[in-house]
Amino acid sequence: MAETAKLLVSEAVTNVYRHTTTSRILVRTVLLDARVVVAVVDTAPEALPVWRHPDPETEHGRGMALFGLLAHAWGISWHAAAHTFAPAPGASFGEWPVPGPGEKCVWFELRWGLAA
Repeated sequence: MAETAKLLVSEAVTNVYRHTTTSRILVRTVLLDARVVVAVVDTAPEALPVWRHPDPETEHGRGMALFGLLAHAWGISWHAAAHTFAPAPGASFGEWPVPGPGEKCVWFELRWGLAA
């Protein structure tokens, strides 16, 4: 699970770096029972991640698809509206994390002992 978490954090941080001009990226991690919830927060709520369908020859554009494949639940939240997507039945995201004013958050949940 550690390798999966590192990969997804890397994808989220890389997206912020490539597609925004924000000067602040915060990674929050919470361990809860048999799961970990990780949130990557930035100050560019207008730059939302995009789920792409690249052709096989394209080097970029697969990051968000990895969230769908590897995480038990994931989503995107921004201040004033919590828009989330949880592909797995029984996703337990709840209310955490809620970004502050002028922030956006890409979050994911991984569970011990269960395949995504």
